[in-house]
Amino acid sequence: MRQKQLQAVLALHLASISLLLLSCYSCVNSENIAADQQVTSLSVVDVTENTDDQDGVVVTEEDQESLEIFYPTNEWQTIKPGQAIPAGLHIRINMATGVKEAKLNEREDGFKYWKAGERQGMINLDEKSFSAEELKTALKHFKLTQDDVGQPDVGFSEKHGMSEAGTSLRSHDDMMQGLSQSNLHMVTGTDIVGKLMTAYGTTESRAERKDILVDLEYHVHQIDVAYDFVKMGGLTLISNALNDTDSELRGAAAFVLGSALQSNPNVQEAVLRAGLMRPLLEHLVAPGNAMERSRMLYALSCLIRTFPEAQERFLEQGGIQVLVSLFRSVDLQKLQVKSVSLVSDLLAERQEIAEDGKLLQRRVDLGKVLQQQGWCELVQRLLHAPDHDTRERVLQALNLLYANICPLQNTQELLEQLRFLENEYEDLAQEEKGSDSYFLQLEHVTKDLIAKITESYNRVDL
Repeated sequence: MRQKQLQAVLALHLASISLLLLSCYSCVNSENIAADQQVTSLSVVDVTENTDDQDGVVVTEEDQESLEIFYPTNEWQTIKPGQAIPAGLHIRINMATGVKEAKLNEREDGFKYWKAGERQGMINLDEKSFSAEELKTALKHFKLTQDDVGQPDVGFSEKHGMSEAGTSLRSHDDMMQGLSQSNLHMVTGTDIVGKLMTAYGTTESRAERKDILVDLEYHVHQIDVAYDFVKMGGLTLISNALNDTDSELRGAAAFVLGSALQSNPNVQEAVLRAGLMRPLLEHLVAPGNAMERSRMLYALSCLIRTFPEAQERFLEQGGIQVLVSLFRSVDLQKLQVKSVSLVSDLLAERQEIAEDGKLLQRRVDLGKVLQQQGWCELVQRLLHAPDHDTRERVLQALNLLYANICPLQNTQELLEQLRFLENEYEDLAQEEKGSDSYFLQLEHVTKDLIAKITESYNRVDL
């Protein structure tokens, strides 16, 4: 009896265990079915490229249908409704038909380069950061792109024969070889002057010759070009032009000559040997337009300044008498002032040479010639000029002349005029105010001249 009871209890336990196992199996099976249904409902419908940190955004939509697997390629393929696709594809929608298409993203070693206007950049499609080597590669790519290199992997050094990509420096030998192969010829000022001289000789038109002389004057300011002009026969051209009957052509020639002579000892010697001082003096004293005579005086001044031998020739050929003749006309005040400045420069040069202890043999005494020609009285007349610039030049000239040249007789009228100017400049200096006043300087020059004349006059009386 007891054995039967044990068998019944064991059977009951086995039945309970069987029911428990059956229940667990049903639960697991239900969860697997639900999971399978959930997986088949996922489908990617869009991936958009982003220039920030993310590669793309995946959007899902539920669909109860289970379709065939989508195998992406590098070509566009149509996405069927509800069809599942892998993440990271390039998606587009045909706006006309509404059909979605997908293909693999075009990547180049995990990087994508972009350009917006003048700005450029690179996106790492695999990582959120760049290594130092990757940054160097990116910079190299940008430089090659700016140099119009078609493919990033084509080195700039390979294309241009240089040692490093992006380097634009070439050796001196390479540059010289390139210049020699290009057959370039640098045109110098001398070349231009030679062509102008040829053109001057081949034309008979005075208007064209005047234009050529204007161009020549521009180029002969250069010392070397001026001397080349002389060696190419330029002084013959100038001499012929100075003897022309056209006043404007003569003036243009004198202007060229003066520019070539300026601070150019070699040209000064050549002009003096060519005997061009005589025609300059003749045209300066002869009646003519003021422009022509002004340019003759300009050329003459450039010839004799800082050139002692030319100064002696000037005095011997009556140069001071020619300058004195300019004071006979009231219409030539500008030329008169320029003449005063020229004589003052000659006096200052001689005074400087004497102070340096140099002895030069003088064939003509400049001071004596000035006294004989009444130069001091002629200069004093210009004190009545209304402009202060003329007065300044005259005051400076009189300071040199009254050192040991001008006679002290009949200086009362001059002293009265100087005292009048002193008072005038004193008032103007007070209006200007300041130690660097222009009128204050003129006041000091006037006072110095008054003191010099007064002291010399008193010394003579004693």
